Amino acid sequence: PVGWYAFDCARYMQEHGVERSDIARVAIKSRLFSRHNSLAQFTSDLSLNEVLTARKIAEPLGLFEVPARADGAICLVVTTEDIARKSNKPYVIVSGRGFFHEGYHQIGMQPHSMTEFKSAFCATSEALKQSGKVLDEIDIFELYAPCTITEILVSEAIGLFPSGQACEALLAGRTGPDGDRPINTSGGCLARGHPPQLTGLYGLFEIREQLLGRCGKRQILNPTSGLHTCELGNYNATLAHVLELP
Repeated sequence: PVGWYAFDCARYMQEHGVERSDIARVAIKSRLFSRHNSLAQFTSDLSLNEVLTARKIAEPLGLFEVPARADGAICLVVTTEDIARKSNKPYVIVSGRGFFHEGYHQIGMQPHSMTEFKSAFCATSEALKQSGKVLDEIDIFELYAPCTITEILVSEAIGLFPSGQACEALLAGRTGPDGDRPINTSGGCLARGHPPQLTGLYGLFEIREQLLGRCGKRQILNPTSGLHTCELGNYNATLAHVLELP
């Protein structure tokens, strides 16, 4: 899988004239969130030089631009809103869900864009439609992104930023702790950790904690809704959820 995303990264840089150093800053931003997450695998800060000089894993991606091995456990309780309300315990609502499989096997042999992530757009659009919201009404985003480039590509795919401009938004701080479109406040796959079977559930958990105001120093100010994505293969299939406060 890292090899697929390395292909994506090389293609994206070629198409948009973006430098690897710009994309690599996703790893640095991820640590800014994870240092305040007790569940995180990595909590120390990273410098750009550390990211760029680390040994290569799959050109052009290095050690800190891909996920480390990880393990974990999580338990989420899902029930009807009626039962949740009667429990007198805090809860959030799943107000929208979308799934889309574009029909390709990973990168595949059929001619198509490697960096478009069509499935992410379609699944997110359906989840937003079910929830009755538009993207600009979503406060926080937990996007499945095992590599630095993945966060860039999926944020553009779902419409957060125009094609080729996510790095510019990253450099401006828009996706970070004080940004208007915070992405992966948990630290994401690169910092919180990426136990593959659990990553999607960890993202849902992070949105729940943010909506309930339980995230301490990484808490986003007064969020009322969040969008989560997880993927299959090279984002050839995507499952998206919108979570909200009741």
